[in-house]
Amino acid sequence: MTVEADAMEEEERMKKLDFLLQRSSIYSRVMGEKLLRRQQEDRPAKRARTTEAPASLADLAHREQPALVTGATLKPYQMDGLVWLTSLYENGLNGILADEMGLGKTLQTIAFLAHLYEKGIHGPFLIVAPLSTTFNWQDEFTKFAPTIPTLLYHGAKAERLSLQKKFRSKSSTTTLSVVITSYEMILKDRAFLGKQAWKFVVVDEGHRLKNLHSRLLRELKQFRTSNRLILTGTPLHNNLAELWSLLNFILPDIFDDLATFEQWFNLGEANDDGSKSESVTTSFAKWSTDTACRVVQQLHDILKPFLLRRVKSEVERNLPPKQEYLLYTHLSTQQALMYNLVLDGSFRAWLTARKACLPLDYDTDSLSQTEKDALALATKEVQAMRLDNTLMQLRKICCHPYLFDWPVVAGTDQLQIDAQLVQQSGKMRMLDCLVSALITRGHRVLIFSQFSHMLNILEIWAQDLKQWNTFRIDGSTPQDRRAEQVRRFNDPDSDCHVFLLSTRASGLGINLVGADTVIFFDSDWNPQMDLQAQDRVHRIGQTNPVLVFRLVASDTIEQDILQKARAKRLLEAVVIQKGKFLRPITHARLKDTYDTNADLTTLIPALMKLEAETSGEDDQPPISDADLERLLDRSEKAYARTDGWISTDDASTKDPLQPVAVFEVSETQADSAQGKLASFFRNAENAGSDD
Repeated sequence: MTVEADAMEEEERMKKLDFLLQRSSIYSRVMGEKLLRRQQEDRPAKRARTTEAPASLADLAHREQPALVTGATLKPYQMDGLVWLTSLYENGLNGILADEMGLGKTLQTIAFLAHLYEKGIHGPFLIVAPLSTTFNWQDEFTKFAPTIPTLLYHGAKAERLSLQKKFRSKSSTTTLSVVITSYEMILKDRAFLGKQAWKFVVVDEGHRLKNLHSRLLRELKQFRTSNRLILTGTPLHNNLAELWSLLNFILPDIFDDLATFEQWFNLGEANDDGSKSESVTTSFAKWSTDTACRVVQQLHDILKPFLLRRVKSEVERNLPPKQEYLLYTHLSTQQALMYNLVLDGSFRAWLTARKACLPLDYDTDSLSQTEKDALALATKEVQAMRLDNTLMQLRKICCHPYLFDWPVVAGTDQLQIDAQLVQQSGKMRMLDCLVSALITRGHRVLIFSQFSHMLNILEIWAQDLKQWNTFRIDGSTPQDRRAEQVRRFNDPDSDCHVFLLSTRASGLGINLVGADTVIFFDSDWNPQMDLQAQDRVHRIGQTNPVLVFRLVASDTIEQDILQKARAKRLLEAVVIQKGKFLRPITHARLKDTYDTNADLTTLIPALMKLEAETSGEDDQPPISDADLERLLDRSEKAYARTDGWISTDDASTKDPLQPVAVFEVSETQADSAQGKLASFFRNAENAGSDD
């Protein structure tokens, strides 16, 4: 392509960007003027003069809670959400309600649909949600707006055919206004659900649509609907392509070209599988600070009319504080051996020999028939483990060596369950010390892991070795059993203090405010998964200060996972948090937001220096009593702590370069809607400035 052609293509891209900015500015101004008018009408001097033109739906929504919502009183920020949703509807726009998890997106949506219902707009409305939350949606309608008719579209084929007949009846418009179904039903019964004329399609946990090639997204885009709404507490997981996918779903005429969008806002990406790609740091490093600030500001301008996001620390002043710690642990001797064997490529041979009870340097020709049989059996067992994924092997070894080789009682097939279950894993030693102290103090604990087999080990440890009553939810737990366990655990009189959960299978639709402590035994590549998990505890209804502990095996692949997750959090902080999408925005406030570049000016250098961050320190549990007391401290002073510390347990050891334990404050109250970064981002900036 010639230089002239390149210039023409660049000019065309910038024209589209200017057009998009102009349209977004118009939407922001129109919605902002309506909000300002409502604010003025709320003043006593103005109220006496409201004898003018008939009020719009948004004006009415602003003044009072819908009468059909009887099971709760909307909080002020939830009323703002109702007004914003109604303003979108009036202007023929779709949107993303991206409030942080636990702020009542479900209630705001129900209130909005109730408001439309009161004004004679009876639907039908379609709510698409994960299977685990569909029952919760129906329960919430029953609780908050019991007079609005709903239909849970789920079940076996015969049952669904019966529901289809019911929906087709002449009276269905008024008797079945809201249809609630799951992602799976959208795919199975597209022929029926897709041909209906829906007034509104609401997609709960809408980040499921982030993959623009997913079948679910393709099918939903074909549905006939007047309006679309996405609900998600995590609008940005990995990269801008995923955000564009959501925007393309709600506004396909505006966001119609991914390639152009990525070229405008090339903030880099961080992949779920840990594969290398252009990082946030690398992308920003190509620009000057002024350029980076301008591009991010433009992105915020575009998103403002279509995205509303509030976080708990901004709108829920009475929510108890939350503090997160990173606890670095050493690998045990056995873990270190296995880890190095994986790295040098001999792990499979070592594991096979070990399971066959043979030395690593065995001679096949000299083996007895019994030994050959044992070797054949061991080889088959190791092959079944599918050890081709090196990253997965390393992650599992960081958790526990028993995930590969659990010893059995001599002469039997019975698993050996003794103190070695704890001693053979550095993380288990830390966990045992930590949870024992928490339970002694009367706290209830959630323990999350990515691996179901690790949950098996944790369950045996808790029940057999510690004699604790435990509950467990993973991907195989039936819906009714989930609900029963949650109810029993949240009962103040429950004797269960430990709940074991699979991070991805248990991060949605579960309220576990009966606990006040969260422990991540291992971390997800995607930090939003872990955030969703801990928000099962830190949400509306929680009355106790919350502690979150993340166990990290030092000097291992887990630190790479942590750094990748931090990069993703930083991208989310720049694109979403820094946008201050806190409420429907007035034109004056839009101007004030960008009159100063102070926040972005300080943030961009932090992005550029992210790669300078290192976490080379390590920890050797069990920790000292003094450090344990400091970690478990829930005083006001402790929650104001923004820095970690290094412990040298042995008072005779004065060398700060030989720490026994490292405790890092991973996330602070400053990581809030005010746009301040978590402590590790500040540490990264400081590290970079020391060069």
